Amino acid sequence: MTIRAAVRVISVGGGSATGPCQVVALPPGEIWLRCDSVDELLLHLDALLEAGHVPMVIAFLDGRRLPVTAVSSDILETHGTYDEELQQIIKVKFYTPPSSWIPHFQRSKMRLNPQKKTAVIHLTTPIRLTQLYDLGLRLLQPKKAP
Repeated sequence: MTIRAAVRVISVGGGSATGPCQVVALPPGEIWLRCDSVDELLLHLDALLEAGHVPMVIAFLDGRRLPVTAVSSDILETHGTYDEELQQIIKVKFYTPPSSWIPHFQRSKMRLNPQKKTAVIHLTTPIRLTQLYDLGLRLLQPKKAP
């Protein structure tokens, strides 16, 4: 079971954290993680603390944002594994170069705004929310996630 979570952090130290999870993207003030289990995510949160990054909020693909202090293993398992299929028109914010994610879309039309780092994509075939996350894309419309 793969757990996906965006962790909003405040950095009080200059160290870099290495934990068991894969870092998917690094938007300003956030770390997007993909972990193989809840235990790995908890270990990675510990590694963040040791490196001087204070985790404040955890956001999930279902749109929920919770304070780190309110998160339990059950919540991580329930919300961290969320996925859904997206169709028709979506708007995303990108944190990776467009050349790394554009080939993954079957689309009829796409409009990029490099200044705002957003894209409006007219899909011809559905795409999974987890695929967007793994490509370093934040869904803005039809809903915001993570």
